[in-house]
Amino acid sequence: MPWTTMFMLNNEIAVLGGDCSLVRRKVSVHLMGVICLVNTIPYTNSLSTTSMNSIQEVPTWDVLHQLCFPENSDRRHVSSHPTTTRTTPWTIDWALANYRSTNMEEIHDDIKNKNNLPILYRERNGWCIYSARLWMALEIKGIDYNTVLVEAQGDTYDGASFSDVSSDGRPKFLQDFRLPQFQFSAHDVASTSSEHVHSGASHKSSIELLKLLDIAYPDTPQLWPPRLQEEGSCPKPASCITCEVTTMVEAFEKTLPIARESPRAAWLFENEEGFRLDALPRETFEGVLDTVEKLLTMHNKNGGCTGGPYFCGKSISAADVVWAPLLERYAAQIPCLHLDLYPRGGNNNNVQTKWPNLQRWYEAMDKNPAYTCRVKGDAQSWRKVLYVEPWWPSADIWHHRDTVGPKGELCASEEECIKAFGGDSACGCISKDHWADYAKKRPWIADSPGKQAAATVVQNYKAIIKDVLRWIGDEEYQTCSPEDLDLALRGVAWVLFWDMNYCDEETALLQLTGMNVILTYLDHRLCIPRDMGAPAAFAIRKLAKACT
Repeated sequence: MPWTTMFMLNNEIAVLGGDCSLVRRKVSVHLMGVICLVNTIPYTNSLSTTSMNSIQEVPTWDVLHQLCFPENSDRRHVSSHPTTTRTTPWTIDWALANYRSTNMEEIHDDIKNKNNLPILYRERNGWCIYSARLWMALEIKGIDYNTVLVEAQGDTYDGASFSDVSSDGRPKFLQDFRLPQFQFSAHDVASTSSEHVHSGASHKSSIELLKLLDIAYPDTPQLWPPRLQEEGSCPKPASCITCEVTTMVEAFEKTLPIARESPRAAWLFENEEGFRLDALPRETFEGVLDTVEKLLTMHNKNGGCTGGPYFCGKSISAADVVWAPLLERYAAQIPCLHLDLYPRGGNNNNVQTKWPNLQRWYEAMDKNPAYTCRVKGDAQSWRKVLYVEPWWPSADIWHHRDTVGPKGELCASEEECIKAFGGDSACGCISKDHWADYAKKRPWIADSPGKQAAATVVQNYKAIIKDVLRWIGDEEYQTCSPEDLDLALRGVAWVLFWDMNYCDEETALLQLTGMNVILTYLDHRLCIPRDMGAPAAFAIRKLAKACT
């Protein structure tokens, strides 16, 4: 007889059949988060609880994988090896050790031959502003694309040149290239009459690449849109509106302060030798924010294009795509470098801000699912990027290359940074409808942030367990066996998948040995958007906060 898996959950019993179908029935007991393996006939419309064994356990990884990646369902998380029957985007991380034991060049060729989708080569941590710009454009346009995650170059502690740093974790053909790179499909090349691979690693080249996306995908939302019909109240011709978008785009480079180049900490620190770990002066940041406020004021009034929160009116354009990665980081990181300097309006959004149009822009961007559900980071991660060497040495460190003293603490705690960033709602706490709007157009995405987080854990559990053990040693954290950690991580994935209301009561599942270690580790090590989108990460952080 085949095995059927029964799950006890919130007074309901769910049965996972051989076809991965799920049916839930009310029962009279309450046993949150525990499953029973039952040797029974294939499930029909009735179920007898007397067939259950007395052995109760957390789901195995195989069962969890069946739940997160049902083979016969359109609602699947992106897989490293999708079936050939679907044009599902691939995502591979070139730097991961488990890939280095295989021929990555062959895998890359297989990607190109498998689905004929374009390929985005981007910096793997989500730090690089130019990578984020192109990534965001693809998401807003709703273009299906493969992703190859590659190590950044040129972010070394001592300012080494790009040619001096190691190329470890980079494909051979990208060793001499900066990121991002974008490879159009054969069909796209024909439609654009352009080269096969394009660089977006500078302001100028990234703008040219955004324009090519408009040409190659004319049926997607245009970044330089002819909005005359869409915004009928605008008295200006479409060509003039396009010029206004270009003006806002070009203003980016003119507004940038002189700062140390870095994919990880863009336009934050001094460029002058001897002061390269010092944050830019307060007045420099205020000058940038003043300019942004003026730009938004210019085109957000009826005298400009039309009233609207974005740089050029009521809809997102190339201007917003160009500015968003930097302004997002500034919202979280500037308050960490200068006391009471809040681009988004203070550590409480009810406080009157010096830059009201900028605040309105932030709020409008947070309503765009294509941006917030995957590309956008969270405050905790942007603060964490700063609060490590080399940018913020520990209080007892004096670096031998730079004549600067110890930094001490950042100016904003994690809680203050979250508030400055816009609160939980700006850090992934979104409505079901917001997520549904994102997922419905992407059948490989789970139907809730919790399920998406669970799928990510299930897909990467071996690497997570290995890193937890390393982290325990580094942090001198409480000792825990690999078996206990494995059990606890399965419990976390199980809770996340079902979006359980885990705050109602203490459960046996959440008191598993190692659960506190796993949740503390996940909260500490999550980096967004490197590991997952902010909403999925919020589900994990919420669980960690409630249970540790």
